[in-house]
Amino acid sequence: MNTLSTKNASLPGRLLLTVLLWIGWLAQGSAADVTVIVNKDNPTTAMEPARVSDLYLGRSRVFPNGEPAHVLEQPRDSLLREQFFRRVNGMSLNQVNTYWARLTFSGRVLPPVVQKDSAAARTAVEADAKAIGYVDEGTLPPSVSPVLGLHE
Repeated sequence: MNTLSTKNASLPGRLLLTVLLWIGWLAQGSAADVTVIVNKDNPTTAMEPARVSDLYLGRSRVFPNGEPAHVLEQPRDSLLREQFFRRVNGMSLNQVNTYWARLTFSGRVLPPVVQKDSAAARTAVEADAKAIGYVDEGTLPPSVSPVLGLHE
């Protein structure tokens, strides 16, 4: 007897299946778009994902024009950070955390400065013309400029 058949499924089984499908649908729809931002006084108007990835992996420390970049990060295990790295370079949070643990241990490169959340990142970018951060897409104040949108 096949217990997974919907024809023979009991009401509780069908209910559970419906709830699981609904949760999966909500999870897909709840993934926020991620926007990489800089201060409005920064001359950078657009960036390629590879250049942004290089900044966030410590492989580069400068904007396309050669000016130093102050890289701002989201909390270590945040969903937004996970979405950012998946979209910008295909890395999982585990891969990113392992990568930075190795670099930090070696003393070669310091990781980006962690912000509390998107609001803190926006505020920090507003205050520093050399800052770059990423936030959940939403209303951006006029004091920041989007340079890369990362959509699912």
